[in-house]
Amino acid sequence: MDEEFRSLTASQIEAEKKMVLAEEKMRQAREGYDRAEERLRTLQHELAALENERRDIQARLAQLRAQLEAAVTQQAEREDEIQRKTSLLREIRTQLDQGAQESVEVQGRTTALEERSLAAEAEQRRLTIQVDEVRARLAHIVGQITGWLDEQNQRATEVQTLEGCLGELETAQHTAREQLRSLEQEFQGVRARRDELAARVDAARGELDLLRDQRSQAGVALARAESDYSHQVQQCRDELNTEPANLLSEFPPDAVLAGDALQAEEAELGQIKTRIENLGAVNMMALEELQEAEERLTFLDTQRQDLLASIEDTTQAIREIDQVSRLQFLEAFKAINGYFAETFRTLFGGGIGEMRLADEADPDSGIDIAAQPPGKRLQNVLLLSGGEKALAALALLIAIFRYTPSPFCILDEVDAPLDESNVDRFIRLVQHMSRHTQFILITHNKRTMEMAQILYGVTMEEPGVSKLVSVRFEELARQPVAVGA
Repeated sequence: MDEEFRSLTASQIEAEKKMVLAEEKMRQAREGYDRAEERLRTLQHELAALENERRDIQARLAQLRAQLEAAVTQQAEREDEIQRKTSLLREIRTQLDQGAQESVEVQGRTTALEERSLAAEAEQRRLTIQVDEVRARLAHIVGQITGWLDEQNQRATEVQTLEGCLGELETAQHTAREQLRSLEQEFQGVRARRDELAARVDAARGELDLLRDQRSQAGVALARAESDYSHQVQQCRDELNTEPANLLSEFPPDAVLAGDALQAEEAELGQIKTRIENLGAVNMMALEELQEAEERLTFLDTQRQDLLASIEDTTQAIREIDQVSRLQFLEAFKAINGYFAETFRTLFGGGIGEMRLADEADPDSGIDIAAQPPGKRLQNVLLLSGGEKALAALALLIAIFRYTPSPFCILDEVDAPLDESNVDRFIRLVQHMSRHTQFILITHNKRTMEMAQILYGVTMEEPGVSKLVSVRFEELARQPVAVGA
């Protein structure tokens, strides 16, 4: 029984060790899974950002290609004009050569031709400078296109690398999930084994206690029987006044034994001794080992409860963060939507502009923008014309800026796709907002330049040499608005 008890105790300790290892493996697997999940979300965000940047680069590249084509066309026109002026100059020089041989009557004509020749030469120099400027601008545009192409190729390589990392992380995530399920199954098996061993230990403990009680009772009965035997022997001696050896000579042994009431007691005593001997050596450390095992089990249960409580606390914190984020998002969305509708009416001179959630119950479902310019039906902003889309995008940008204002705002050629009337509305909006924010505008539109207080321009008096020129306007009625052209 002690051997079986020790075996059960050892099995229970081994099961607890396996359970601890399984819990550690499960914790490591969960941590790996969480890290993989976090890395996956990060890569997905980076991939989305790179995709947006790639689309912006493609749009900018298309714009640069259009500028390149326009510059090439302009250069061809300037070269044709130079050729025409050169032909005219040759013709004038020929006429001058012929006029030198004519009479004094044509001297006035010769002078006029010389003046035309000088003017043509000046025009040729001016056109040559313009051609050089166009060539320099063309080289700059080609350099920009090359840079954009290189950047686009680099972004494409990064996207491919991220897609590969994404696949590896998905594979690692799947593997981590499989390991987590395997460890959970192993943990459940170890827990069941532990419970089984604990039940067997309890049963063995009960049986051991029962045997100890029986042994104790047998020892007490043996001591009582020996005491009774000694007492009866002494009493017989006193009553008979003789020794047992003398009595044996008078009575046969069989007769004495047949009437002896101690035979049954001795038989029972022999059985009890046999059972005690069969119990073997008592393991005095069994109770201590069992107590240590129970303390270890209690410690592990406490750790498990702490982990479950931590998981519940973390889950609750995540729920609270999601709830707060949802409320903040809905609050910001409502405010920006109101600013967007107001700014839309200002820029379009009326109409309706609004943002809608694709799913009202899910803030992560995406946002749709509907617009109804004056005189048109309500439709998605993607169905508007190019100028209308630019104006709607500008209204959304201003709405977001009004929700989170800052002292400065930089706008780069946002008025390029706008017609004259829309430019006027845009200018009035900027003038209204410039009371609280200083605007820095990059523009080529003269109407936008007129509303500025300080104007910075970049000129090229000499080919390949840029020069910065600033002009300060004295318009104290409105706040400074810096415009760069």
